[in-house]
Amino acid sequence: MKGNIAVVAVIIVLFIGALGYAGFMVYQKETKIKEMEVERARLMTEQKKLSVEYQEQTESLRLMTADFTSLKEKLKQVQTAVEEKNADNAKLLKEVEIAKNDITGMKKEVKDLQALAESKDKKISGLAESKAGLEKKIEDRNKKLHEAQGKIKDLISTADSLKSKAEKTSRTAEEKTQKLSMVNAARSAWRGTVLLESGKPEEALKEYKAAVEGDPSNRQAFKGLALCYEALGRKEDARAWWENYIRTGPGNEEVEEARRHLDSLKE
Repeated sequence: MKGNIAVVAVIIVLFIGALGYAGFMVYQKETKIKEMEVERARLMTEQKKLSVEYQEQTESLRLMTADFTSLKEKLKQVQTAVEEKNADNAKLLKEVEIAKNDITGMKKEVKDLQALAESKDKKISGLAESKAGLEKKIEDRNKKLHEAQGKIKDLISTADSLKSKAEKTSRTAEEKTQKLSMVNAARSAWRGTVLLESGKPEEALKEYKAAVEGDPSNRQAFKGLALCYEALGRKEDARAWWENYIRTGPGNEEVEEARRHLDSLKE
């Protein structure tokens, strides 16, 4: 009789202990869910902020690209004007050369026709004035050409500056996109954890895969994939993800837990 009472007492103690442990586990799970909800709200806020910044950067890039295209068109127009000026300059040089040839011929006539020296001198003087006028035109053309070349250099410098700003804006947009992708990956990993703890490993597996696709360095997703494959009885896949989890993490308690899982899969 006393032995039966002792057994009953032990059973009661064990039952009370089990109830206490179950209550503790429920409390722990509720606490973890609350923490996850807070983290989810924070991640959603950060995602909205990143989305706004991404749109602003994209608009800025579009405006800079439009400015750059406009400058390229202006540069093309200036280059066309310079080519026209060069053609005019070549024409004037040809005229000067013709005038020089005329002067040479006239000087020869002066030497040959001494009797007509006065009239020839007047003609030579007129040609000299024509030459001076032509040289003055050439000088003016060269001055305008020099100014146009200076404007071209300024436009090229401005275009290079805008191109540099556009490239910098593009890099910033890419960084924002990468950060947004990591936030989405963290959300997928969080959803996977909730589904796995709810006894839905197949649905959790999809979320963890999405997390790894968005952020290949997300170790929470590595661990989640290993646990999902364990729950589904796919030992080879589970071992691969546990090994990946151990290889990418420091030697802490979580890694020791992963090693225990890995050892149990080898049995």
